Amino acid sequence: MSVVTSNKSYAGTDAAVFIAVKGPRGEFTRRLEDKTVFGKRFEKGQEDAFTFIDVDVADVNPVDNTWPIDQVTLGLKVDPKP
Repeated sequence: MSVVTSNKSYAGTDAAVFIAVKGPRGEFTRRLEDKTVFGKRFEKGQEDAFTFIDVDVADVNPVDNTWPIDQVTLGLKVDPKP
């Protein structure tokens, strides 16, 4: 998943960031950790990427947010094991 923080003034945050994903096959919530060796996450105009394992919720429904973001992209990697 990737998150692009808005380019608006004061859009960056040092707060704990969570994402709640809901769809017809389920839902999950994850904290997006602010841990990186390359600098700070969630800075104004910056794209940050995260990898985690969870359920396939199928089509994702848009949700409201209080943190100014420009884009959220979710990807699905299917495990080839039966």
